[in-house]
Amino acid sequence: MESGEQFFGDIWATLEGVFRTHLSPETCEFWQKDLQHLPRHSVILALQQICKNEYKMPSLALFLRYCRQNMPQLSVPKHRIGKDKDGVPCWFFEDEPNSPKYLARDCKEGREFLATFASLVASKPGRKKELIFQRMLNAGDIL
Repeated sequence: MESGEQFFGDIWATLEGVFRTHLSPETCEFWQKDLQHLPRHSVILALQQICKNEYKMPSLALFLRYCRQNMPQLSVPKHRIGKDKDGVPCWFFEDEPNSPKYLARDCKEGREFLATFASLVASKPGRKKELIFQRMLNAGDIL
């Protein structure tokens, strides 16, 4: 495995060659501080996509955006599990911290839907897919 200095040196050389520009040592050092904690595969994929899609030298923010697109674990919205004011289990997502989200079985509308759907499934027995759904519904596995 190549050292961090060599790895980022290759990144800078590629950017300079593709975009016909020069990166000062200070710029390289600053960028490296922000990029060194990211997985190398996401940095390499970001570099490939930037060289393919961009027409001018990217900013550090754009480079980081490309890196994050290649890291699915960072694209999942952050949330916490809690209970609403009535004590019902729910999720609170960071983009809407005051709006709880529920599993279907934990909210009134969801339970009504599941009951209606279960009655429809029960009225047409014999289909394997519907029977599997009914089993999952009875077991509480349906979200």
